[in-house]
Amino acid sequence: MKLSLGKLRLSRRLAALAVSIGVSAAVLVTASPAMAVIPPPPPGGWCYYENYYVTGNQGQVHKPMFTKHFYNQTSETATWNESMTVSETHSSTYEFGGSVEGGFDLWLIKSKIEAHLNVTIYQSKTITKTTGFTTTVPPFSTKYADYGTVGYATTGTYRKERYECGTYDYFTRWDVPVTVFSMTSEGWRLYTG
Repeated sequence: MKLSLGKLRLSRRLAALAVSIGVSAAVLVTASPAMAVIPPPPPGGWCYYENYYVTGNQGQVHKPMFTKHFYNQTSETATWNESMTVSETHSSTYEFGGSVEGGFDLWLIKSKIEAHLNVTIYQSKTITKTTGFTTTVPPFSTKYADYGTVGYATTGTYRKERYECGTYDYFTRWDVPVTVFSMTSEGWRLYTG
């Protein structure tokens, strides 16, 4: 990249002006994406602190993977027996409202939600089994059965701090909002339509 003599003189004048008013000359330089510079770590190296705070609990949620229904066309109560083999993978999900250096610690988020809700959470679990139910269906009505993942919907804040080890200089903090569905089990949900 070539700099014209005029641009070079202007750059020197800006740097001299910056020094005279106490501003680092580096602040005035705007790097293009092609010449972006990652600053080196400070002399003491980087230290990090991470935590997760649960800020809201929307309660238990059932996420259906499929739905069955039974329509009773008679004037008497009917019995609905359902039995089937399922082989499904159920998972917790995370939605992040931003990013942090080095990424997110999902185990930290999981453990904080477990402690807050006093439940056991699974990141992912594959279920292969025969499952079913027996229920009654009133006359001339339809009953539905959803099979899927059961868990809790929560919101929280992921906090990460970076600073020079031993001095706490060069401090940076990230606070990122997180929406989480934490899988606790799987099963059926029956309801009348």
